[in-house]
Amino acid sequence: MSSYMAAEARISLLNLFQGAVLVIAANLAFFLMVFVVDATINHRILYEKLASAAALGVIDDRDYPPDLATYSDRYTDCAALGLNLVDEPDRNAFGLMRDSEIAKVDGLNACSALMMMVKDKKTVSAMNYSRYWHGYQLLSKPFLRFGDIKNLRYFQGLWFGLSYLLLTDGANLGNVFTHSLSLLAIFSMPLGVFWAIKAGVRRPLFLMAIAVGSVNAFFDLLFNPPLGLSTLVVATVAASADKNLSARDIFRIIAVLSFGWAAGFFGTYICRFAIAALLSDTPLTTLQQIFTAGMFRVSGIEEKIEPAMLWATIKNFGYPMLKPSFAVFVVITAVFAAALPALDYRAKPRPYLLALLAPALISVLWFEILRNHSQHHHWFTYRSASFSLVCLAAAVIFSFSRKPRPDGIGAPGSRKSSVVQPGGLYV
Repeated sequence: MSSYMAAEARISLLNLFQGAVLVIAANLAFFLMVFVVDATINHRILYEKLASAAALGVIDDRDYPPDLATYSDRYTDCAALGLNLVDEPDRNAFGLMRDSEIAKVDGLNACSALMMMVKDKKTVSAMNYSRYWHGYQLLSKPFLRFGDIKNLRYFQGLWFGLSYLLLTDGANLGNVFTHSLSLLAIFSMPLGVFWAIKAGVRRPLFLMAIAVGSVNAFFDLLFNPPLGLSTLVVATVAASADKNLSARDIFRIIAVLSFGWAAGFFGTYICRFAIAALLSDTPLTTLQQIFTAGMFRVSGIEEKIEPAMLWATIKNFGYPMLKPSFAVFVVITAVFAAALPALDYRAKPRPYLLALLAPALISVLWFEILRNHSQHHHWFTYRSASFSLVCLAAAVIFSFSRKPRPDGIGAPGSRKSSVVQPGGLYV
């Protein structure tokens, strides 16, 4: 490993202390941003605009509309739009953050409850959702206050482009702004790390990973957490691919990134839990609700949930693999792999390709640990599996390298040496 990467892929006691300070500082920043939004936005106007949109038919009570191109998750969208609008709108910012409530009606899903709420608040009850930061509200509340709700669902879909759409849900992203924001953070943060490393920014990878994990937790309501770590691993190793890293170096980088990302991600959740308890009138009850919700995602039992080992993995990987687009994806990959040897390319695996295998392992571990959540919400948690499949295909293609002709075989009269120098056989 180069001296730079060797220094940056270590974790010292100082780094652990710096990491703890970074997580706390990040959560203080999250608190202030949410506080400013809640303190400056008139939530009574938000409620009136939602009611007007419902009356005009801009929003309706369908959680999973069949007329969309994909199995779109408007359940989360409706829950997010109704955040802090069930109880009294004139609460101060502390009260809004303490409650973080959404509309709830037993036996009905989020969109039906939202529609009932905007017609008559007395017909719904409030469910406390303070275990999440709801980072999306930094955009959703100002946008709903000063913009058009119809445009909110399409605003973030523009950035996504054409990449990653073959095995995922472009239409879904266009219609569910919470997922779009989550994926924006998941892809943009590792991209920033990539360019920072390429530019020679001398910051420990551990602290970079903590920052990425914290931001992921702020925006992500358990939509795609393993995708956040997977993209970080791939981006970091890609930026370091020219540093002649060994397999041991790659494993070390993956371990440091995983530890740092987990510290930032789960540390942010712990800070949010602590804030929720401190602001609550019944702290122990709030913590008990948070614990119950967490355990349910790990081992809860409900309809259509199979307790069998690897069933969550099969369900998530199977979801994109059963799509017609997956067959096209496999055929294209196979054609490339078959054509490369004919073009004088030969298979020569490199250590950095291990980073392209890591997303599959990360996804499987996450799916199995949170097996209930991964099965119940497989129509959006599967994106981590899709990214893993893309990385596996990339590992196959990138394992080929071209064998150049010896320098001596060239134009007549050439006097260049035909001896292949060490390290020059493959490029």
